Amino acid sequence: GRNLVQRIEKMIDEGFVTRDFGDVLNHVRKIGNLGAHYTDERLTHEEVEQALKFTTQILRNLYEVPGELELLQKSASEDSAS
Repeated sequence: GRNLVQRIEKMIDEGFVTRDFGDVLNHVRKIGNLGAHYTDERLTHEEVEQALKFTTQILRNLYEVPGELELLQKSASEDSAS
């Protein structure tokens, strides 16, 4: 609910995601709420797939990509030193 909205805003404010990506996260949050709570509103397969795709991308951007970039930079530094 409100707590997740605040966390998304904090991620934007701290530069972890752009405002546009924050808007996408809020959309995914709303889709998640529909899936987690009983409602007469139905989601399409495409909406759920898109939400999963964006969720996967944000997790990669926040947790995997920084480590991959660090390895790439380390490799580049070693290559230029030899």
